[in-house]
Amino acid sequence: DIGGINMRGSKVIVFVIEANKSSRSDENYIRALMNSLYSKEFQIKFIYMNGKTNYKKDRVTKEIKNYKSIFKPDNFEVYVVYIYDTDDHNRDRDCIKINNDIKTYCDSKKYFHIWFHTTIEEVLLGEFITRSKVQESKKYLENVARGKTKIDVRNLKNLEYHTKSGSNFCLIIEEIKKS
Repeated sequence: DIGGINMRGSKVIVFVIEANKSSRSDENYIRALMNSLYSKEFQIKFIYMNGKTNYKKDRVTKEIKNYKSIFKPDNFEVYVVYIYDTDDHNRDRDCIKINNDIKTYCDSKKYFHIWFHTTIEEVLLGEFITRSKVQESKKYLENVARGKTKIDVRNLKNLEYHTKSGSNFCLIIEEIKKS
């Protein structure tokens, strides 16, 4: 343990997620996936965008720099991964633009990006959630941890951005794992 930092693995993934810090719904889903599929392989941290349009705001970029400065001196490999819902990518021009802008930004910074089509809830729960997203995400995290909910990784290994109820989550984490 270095200054309160768990030494589980030498790779740190900093997930930059859409949600706000008080909600933590996206964080709960990502923790469930990481704990279940990649247990103890990575140290994980979260930065909250408070909406995906804030992907390159000063606050977000400063937090990324801060995590890099914390972990780099201790020989950790730091990987920045943006995670976002594609939302109504097929019909909404603003949505198409912001998704493409995030991808271009990540590519230019050598960051990874993970998408969920159309939402993380749709991919993991099989439905679009209108009720309490926070409660649903907590229930999912608990059920995965207890083995009550099994994760179908087939939905998480899609190359194609437009795959209904799909994501590239496992493909990206596997790429980081191999690097």
